[in-house]
Amino acid sequence: MRIAVFYISLLVICSTVSALSQEIQDSLSAAVPKRNLDTTMVWKARTSAGLSLKTNRMTLDGGSKLEYQDITLEAHTIAIQLDSNELEATPTLDSSGHLLGVPRFSDGKEQFFGEKIGYNIRTKRGVIDVMETTVDGNYYGGDRIKKDGDNVFYIRDGYFTTCDHPNPHFYFKASRMKVVDGKRIYAEPLVMYVEDVPIAAIPFGVYVENEKGRRSGILLPEFYFAGAAGSNSRGIVFEDFGYYWAVSDYFDTQLTANIATKGGYKLTSNNRYALRDVLNGNLELSYGYSRFLSTDPYSEDWSVTSYHTQSFDPNTKLTASLRFLTSSFYTNTSSDLLERQDKNIFSDASLYRNLGDGATLSLNYRRTQNRETGRIVESRSPNIVVSLPRIQPFENIAPSSSWLSDVSLRYSATAARTYNKQRLEEEVLIQDSIEIVSRDSSWYTIGVQHRPSISISPKLGYFTVSPSIQYSEDWFFRKTEKLVADEELQTTVSNGFFRMPTWSAGLSIGTRLFGITQFGEGGIEAFRHTLAPTVSLSYRPDFSEADVGYYKEYVDPTSGDTVEYSVFEADNGFAPRGESQTLSLRLSNQFDIRVRDTDTADARTVRLFSLDLNTSYNVASDSLKLGNITASLRSNIAGILSVNASGTFSYYGQTFNSDRGSWNIVRTAASDLNQGILRPVRANLSLSGSFSDAGFTSTPEVEDVPSGDSAEFGSADARYNIRTEEQHTVDWYGERSPGYRPWNVPWDLSVTLSGTYAQPNPELSETSVSMFVRGGFDLTDTWAIDGSVTWNVSEAELVNPRIELNKKLHEWNLNLVWQPTGPAAGFRLSFRAASSLLQDLKIERRTGRVY
Repeated sequence: MRIAVFYISLLVICSTVSALSQEIQDSLSAAVPKRNLDTTMVWKARTSAGLSLKTNRMTLDGGSKLEYQDITLEAHTIAIQLDSNELEATPTLDSSGHLLGVPRFSDGKEQFFGEKIGYNIRTKRGVIDVMETTVDGNYYGGDRIKKDGDNVFYIRDGYFTTCDHPNPHFYFKASRMKVVDGKRIYAEPLVMYVEDVPIAAIPFGVYVENEKGRRSGILLPEFYFAGAAGSNSRGIVFEDFGYYWAVSDYFDTQLTANIATKGGYKLTSNNRYALRDVLNGNLELSYGYSRFLSTDPYSEDWSVTSYHTQSFDPNTKLTASLRFLTSSFYTNTSSDLLERQDKNIFSDASLYRNLGDGATLSLNYRRTQNRETGRIVESRSPNIVVSLPRIQPFENIAPSSSWLSDVSLRYSATAARTYNKQRLEEEVLIQDSIEIVSRDSSWYTIGVQHRPSISISPKLGYFTVSPSIQYSEDWFFRKTEKLVADEELQTTVSNGFFRMPTWSAGLSIGTRLFGITQFGEGGIEAFRHTLAPTVSLSYRPDFSEADVGYYKEYVDPTSGDTVEYSVFEADNGFAPRGESQTLSLRLSNQFDIRVRDTDTADARTVRLFSLDLNTSYNVASDSLKLGNITASLRSNIAGILSVNASGTFSYYGQTFNSDRGSWNIVRTAASDLNQGILRPVRANLSLSGSFSDAGFTSTPEVEDVPSGDSAEFGSADARYNIRTEEQHTVDWYGERSPGYRPWNVPWDLSVTLSGTYAQPNPELSETSVSMFVRGGFDLTDTWAIDGSVTWNVSEAELVNPRIELNKKLHEWNLNLVWQPTGPAAGFRLSFRAASSLLQDLKIERRTGRVY
């Protein structure tokens, strides 16, 4: 048969149809009705195309395709009824009885496949026999589908699945089904099939939400058995059961409840709000009448957590993160280990204002609550911080090449009032018995701090000289005087305005020295050692002298000892004590090599390790002039093993004071007391490495032919063609097996070894060694194992071991988490659908709260 390919554009608008009608009017018994098409229809046919003017019907045969606006129709045969704007598409059978040219219909993002498709272009309604379609990545099919408008489909004997396999592993089937695209699915009755076997049924009508974005609805709870059976068990715990309400585009709220049959309940209201580019935040309120163990009494607890950010204008912003709760809230309501171990609760809020030209103003509020001691530290009135921009007073006076042009000044000030509150427990004698009574003790501090600074870094040849002057001035509004009268200590607080200026000065000189050794073999071009010595001299006067007036003394009437105190101690004002003339030395070493992987590759620098040494010498001190010597080493070997080590050593030895029962540092060298050349004080060592492998192959690589689950069936037409043309059949006897597959086991492993050594005195040393290991491997493409554990070498015990097993079952996930020991010991086994649309379709079993 001669094959002709036609590309003809039919302009079926009224003018074209009228001209055609005039030419053939004598051969027609009636005038051709007016067409309703308003744009070009483009079609092609590989075999033939015919137009019957008598019936106003066009027929395309063999590899036919028709395009009109957003509509595309492909099939073996397409028939177009011009007067009614109706399309009909059908396939054909080959010699073996397989379907060829299965109709494919696309309308924008919607695609349908079926044995027969009928569609009206004008009304956008149609009927498809034995069809399948894809909506938002989900698959629908049935014996007959009716498309009503743009977004509504009625399906007879339909099914729904998220599995992309040509013969889906599971699906939901219903005799009647309605799909509203982008909103919901209605089905009646609903039967769930797994491997074509019905396993569950709902005899009445149901609907499934299929909307994107936020929507109101019930939150289904998770449940588990808290602890082993017995008196300490909290019983069955239902967690996060509640309702989500999307109130508007700017606000939503979520109400949840955690209920334990033996442990009480906790109610939570989480409210979120947002206005784009202006503000956003949330407010969470919780109330608990609960206990963590069934043997404990019930306790009433509450918690308020809030986060808020707001931009008033481009230069003004408010940020707040606030947490207020009872001390026993997490203890009685939470099984989260991190929350239960959180001792300090922090809150802060700040209002920031950019004043322009680098000047800023901020008002801050901070609060710290210790859950164990009950101590609360907070700023009841705002903490005000003013920062002025950096200025260079000689920039326009001195030449640009002069170091004077780089002199810069900065200034900041902080005003704060801090409120402190602490719960104290005292033993009180009540009716011949001692009872513990709690009481609250509170106090406050207030002050203003001024912190100007100057920065100078002239360059003198190969040396960088950095002189510095630090000046600070604190303002206080009360002063404390302590006097002993009649053998009693009397404390007097005077109000007023008081200043406490302090200052110090320093000079730092540094340079860089390079040592390079050339190589020519082994890919190493050169070795480089960079030495950066820095010598610093600092001076600070003694602000505890009597003529300065910051410190005073009194004789304790009880012990007779002389006690020195700060006159500003009520506001935490303590000036530095003792004169300091300190000479500091820092030696920074870097060791690098220059390597070239190949003859054509560019050379690159590889850091071997860096070593820093620090010490100081206080000229003004009457004893122990030489400070501690510290050393730190860092290295990253081949990008795999990271080494961090540090140590602190003392030149001076220690002797035991029998009168005080303690060890004291003396001016005698440690070597003279047989305590080593340098007495070790503290040392830390950390080794961490990450290792991985793409896997190992037990047999040579062979070409794999997709078969079964390994094939890609993402498109609905491929799925449909495989089923209808019977190209996908079960390989019962392995006749189409590609042979042995390579055994590939990707794995990864990370290990961190940490050790700490401390020697408070020559007779006491403390050592702590622990190792954290985390690793995993993919046994197959669908099986993955992961685990982690901390081994406390010093105590010879395992801490928080955790093993996780994952199995991917095409559209399902099987997950097992097991924690053998520890406070959260137990396991969690879950089997759930992978699709987010079916996220509540799951089976879960727990014996404890496992994270």
